[in-house]
Amino acid sequence: MAAIRLDSKSVSQLSHLQGQSPSSLRKANDIRNINHRKNHVIFNHESIDWVFMHNHIAHHTLTVLALGGTSKDLDSHFQANSAYQRAQPSDAAGNVAELDDPKSWETAFGHEENYGQFLHFFEAQLESQSIEEVLDSYVFSDTYIARSIMVRCPWSAIVAEALAQACIHHDDYLFPFFHDTEMGSASGHSRGSLMVDLLAEARVEHKIQSSTSFSTFERLEDGVPQNARLEITRIASRWSVESRDVDRVAAELLNASVFLVAGAQRPPHPVRFDFFLMHLLNAAIFLSALMALPRIGNEAKAHLLESFGRYMILLYAAEGSSQLDMTPVNQQSPLGPGG
Repeated sequence: MAAIRLDSKSVSQLSHLQGQSPSSLRKANDIRNINHRKNHVIFNHESIDWVFMHNHIAHHTLTVLALGGTSKDLDSHFQANSAYQRAQPSDAAGNVAELDDPKSWETAFGHEENYGQFLHFFEAQLESQSIEEVLDSYVFSDTYIARSIMVRCPWSAIVAEALAQACIHHDDYLFPFFHDTEMGSASGHSRGSLMVDLLAEARVEHKIQSSTSFSTFERLEDGVPQNARLEITRIASRWSVESRDVDRVAAELLNASVFLVAGAQRPPHPVRFDFFLMHLLNAAIFLSALMALPRIGNEAKAHLLESFGRYMILLYAAEGSSQLDMTPVNQQSPLGPGG
């Protein structure tokens, strides 16, 4: 497997802080390479727990490093999360050649036990092609991988992890939603709405409000899409993106995701950020990285932003479409200077 080598220059792309210590960089490299070689991206077994639980060591390590963490901080996070990880199968590399056959892709796709196989496959692709070329071939031009893959960093080994993780997910229950909204948008009715306005519409639509509850285990699968399919499709279809407007729309989605996550409060309870909605913001931060890739055409970028925005509306509705109000956040006092 390809080694991950973090250095001060590459880390500067992730952090506003400068001058991470050599000991922190060495520790981060050690952790990332151990995790990359030994651990599965899913630490549990869906067949037992009925849900995927993701290995977050990569996220923890890069985040702690970007925030100026010491080698001790990095090791502490690693030790707290390493014991329960699931090992990769030792024979994964031996099956990589099978993925050269499209039929083998269809068979392997969506199965967590094939993570190692996909990881080795994408590492091999990234040895002979640039990251942009691989994304163009397997994300934007290929039907197998969902179009919501983000370019999170410049290191090919980590991109390989992200692509392999996407390949073992099986969110096919979302296909009807994306198909319906694509068809609805193609009709051209009332296109060009602002994201914040569409979120507000989803909140006041009675059938959407009553379509899910906290007792619904899979709200994205069994809530809104099942019980308010026409209503959520009508609203989400009105989100559309012109190819000439991708940079502005990427900024709009980032702004809307901050508003959505920060504004979903419930006074007088303390300010908290919803775990599920938070993932929209985590992803939106990296939209600008994709928009800056010259090899990927603006039509493909526009399609990505359309899918991202429509999913944002769906997830907001599935999580209860709470009242969005920035007042509780704006009234917070920082704990220290610059907070």
